[in-house]
Amino acid sequence: MNKPPSLGRRGGLFAKYFVSLVGIVTLVLLINGAFDMWFAYGSARDALGRLQQEKAHAGHQPLVHVGDGRGRGLHHQRDDGVPTRDHVQ
Repeated sequence: MNKPPSLGRRGGLFAKYFVSLVGIVTLVLLINGAFDMWFAYGSARDALGRLQQEKAHAGHQPLVHVGDGRGRGLHHQRDDGVPTRDHVQ
């Protein structure tokens, strides 16, 4: 008496290829997502550093003497064109 082959644990050839394909696609997508996160983190870190550096330089603009300073107060102007006035007593 011959017993028909059981399909319990073994499954068919299609199931083996399907599971292998799903596993490979999942692995590739996980690796791709990890690389995307790594490069996005680096870009965001660099952009934040540039932004902080620009703010630091903008707040440290040297004052340039513009007026004659003859008793009415000294007139100064920052390098970015914003006038300031320092009163001299």
